[in-house]
Amino acid sequence: STAGLRGNVTVLDHRVRVELANRSARPVAVEVRERVPVTTDPDIRVEERGEWTAPAEAPGPDRPAPGTRVWKLELPAGAGTALEGGYEIRIPAGKALTGGNRRS
Repeated sequence: STAGLRGNVTVLDHRVRVELANRSARPVAVEVRERVPVTTDPDIRVEERGEWTAPAEAPGPDRPAPGTRVWKLELPAGAGTALEGGYEIRIPAGKALTGGNRRS
């Protein structure tokens, strides 16, 4: 993750990379889930990057959490791949929290 200020807007850049390896002798179906931030504030924008999609809605306890994204793929026997995605959060300077993006 990185942060920066562009034109009175704080931009938080978060990247995701997941490496997969199928060590079995047959193909496998893989589903990887990630969550992106969700906002109700119209001044704060979350811009997604990546080939992930929102999962299908499900009732009750199987319902995905807000912001859930999913990659679904078939991984051939002995193969590997890397999935990449991410998002930028754009916050107007007046709404940013001082020290609010501490991740260390």
